[in-house]
Order: sequence, then C-alpha cells, then structure tokens
Amino acid sequence: MEIQKLSVRREHAYEIVLGREIFPQIVAKILRLRYNRQCAVVTNDVVARWYLQPLVAELRSRGFETIEIALPDGEPHKTLDTAVSLYPRLFAAGFDRRSPLIALGGGVIGDLGGFVAATCKRGIPFIQIPTTILAMVDASIGGKVGVNTPEGKNLVGAFYQPALVGIDVATLKTLPLTQVAYGLVEAVKHGAIADAAYYKFILKNREAFQARDLDLLQRLVRRSVHIKKEIVEADELEQGPRAVLNFGHTFGHAFELLGGFRRLHHGEAVGLGMLSALAVARGMGILKEDYTASLSEFLTSFSLPTTIPREWSIDAIIQAMVQDKKRSSDSLTLVLPTSLGRVELVPCPFADLPRLLTPLRQLAG
Repeated sequence: MEIQKLSVRREHAYEIVLGREIFPQIVAKILRLRYNRQCAVVTNDVVARWYLQPLVAELRSRGFETIEIALPDGEPHKTLDTAVSLYPRLFAAGFDRRSPLIALGGGVIGDLGGFVAATCKRGIPFIQIPTTILAMVDASIGGKVGVNTPEGKNLVGAFYQPALVGIDVATLKTLPLTQVAYGLVEAVKHGAIADAAYYKFILKNREAFQARDLDLLQRLVRRSVHIKKEIVEADELEQGPRAVLNFGHTFGHAFELLGGFRRLHHGEAVGLGMLSALAVARGMGILKEDYTASLSEFLTSFSLPTTIPREWSIDAIIQAMVQDKKRSSDSLTLVLPTSLGRVELVPCPFADLPRLLTPLRQLAG
C-alpha cells in the first residue's frame, strides 16, 4: 500500500464596502477585480423594479455586458429547480470561470445566486449586493450559500465566499416595514450572542429604524458586519465557534419547514426561535439573565409572532429539528443563552429532546 498526503489551505479575503448611494463605487471595485466584462445580475421581480436598471446602467457605462435574470420573490423559490433553470442561461451567454455573477437582493437571492455561482463550472466569481437589512447584516457575510429541499432549510449548499460585498444602505429607503423588522431580528441576534450594549441600542432606536433613519441603519449594519466578520474569520467552515450564529435558527428553521416555507418568514421564525431557546435554557437552569420580556416586547412592537402555532406538537418540532445540518449521529447541538450577550453550544442527545423541549408548550398560541 502506498500513501501520499496532499495538503491544501483555504485563503480568501474580500472587501465589504458600506456606504450610501455607492453603486458607482461598487462597480468600480468590481472592475478592479479584473474579471471578464461579461456578468449576470440575478435579482427578484420586486428589487428589479427599483434597482436593476440603475445597477445595469452603471455596469454598462464601465464596459460590462450584462444578462439580467429576475426571479419570483420569496423563500418558496429558493430551490434546486430554480437553480437548475439558471445554468442554461449562463451557458448560452458563454460564461466561463472568469465571468461574475452578481446577486442583487435579499437573503434568498444571495443564497440562491451564491449556490449557482459555486456550482456553475465548479465555481465562477460571486458578488453580493444586498438590498435588505437581513442580507446586509447576515446573509451576505460569511460565504454560506444554498437552497431548500422538501426535507429542510438549506440542506443543499456550500461554503463559497464572495469576491466582494457591496452594501448600499440607500436601497433601504424602499424596504417595506415588514422587511425592516425581519432584518432587525437578525441584528438583535448578534447583540444577544456577542454584545449586550448593541442589543440595547437596537431596542432603544426601534422607532428610528422604523422611520428608516439611514444614518442609524448604517451604524447598525456596520456593527453587525463587524460581529459576524470576527466570528467567521475565526471559524470559516463552522467547525466550532461559528455555530453561535445559529442562535434562534435551529428552532427557526424547523418552524419554517413546518410552515412549508410560506407560513413564517425567516425573520419571524428566528424571532420565535430565540424565544424558544430562552425557554429551553430557562428550563435547563442555565439562563442567568432572562431577557425574554424585552425580546417579546420588541417582536410585538413590529407585529412579529411570539407564540408557536398550537397544532405544531413537540414531536413534530423535534422531527423538523433533527433534519438540521449541525446534527450528529445521536445528538443535536443547540445554541442556548446564558445571559444577554452570551450563549453556549449544548449537545442534546435525541432521547432527551422531548424532555428538554417541554418548555416550548409555554409558547403555544
């Protein structure tokens, strides 16, 4: 028997550009990456009405040839079928491995576009231009891309880092209030896991965020990007500490699945997921500082749900949760809070889940 060892290292750095009315600067950054002057812009039909043509005009003014793909809006379209429908359009346009794909939109477009970029010809350049708070503070940062399947959320995907993230907070001027709320939930999560003062800053300024105060929103995006950047830099492939970013998500993804990816938006599900994690941590006796009241009041102020549908039994929730990507053969790791700004990774054997999740009955609405 002969053995040879091949060692590889993943080294990739990219810029996250943040500002207001900065499409020209973002396109200038893309130009300096020296990719082919042929690119695809993938967006949804809602974002396309506001921002597709301004971005395309800027790209063409810099000598790019563009193909524009506007998909239906919403999580139900983040599927393999949608991804498969995009490849022929890229092939027909003569895309090669130096032709960038630009995702212009929210988390669904970023996840889907990134998955297509990661798998088209084994990888083409990928650029994120997020247009929602949720995508700016979370989904566009860190390289997680993927699609949903009937079995669960993001079960088919990859770690594929973008070449550039361009965040223009001016696009938030047209963001519906519901989408503002969903994005703030992800920002609240960052405060809950890493920065108690940031959590309190968000709750204190909720009315300014509702009014789309762009100065404050830029501060919010800046802080969340910094928190997530530091966590991802320490653990890009989620082998350990990056898992804290899943606070509220293991429960939340289960709720999305139980609702057929239609009943609850991701932001609504994550809010409920954080309340669920608080309830379980309280039941286990590890929660030293309970901030359930402030979180519930925040969610209620944005008309977001704070109760779990009664028809979702504990057993049904467990069955949905065990589809999670972070499970091992006999346990599921939950991200549970110990105090505001701190969480722990707690491996929970499958056999113990019915007992540990009993406190969720308190949230049944």
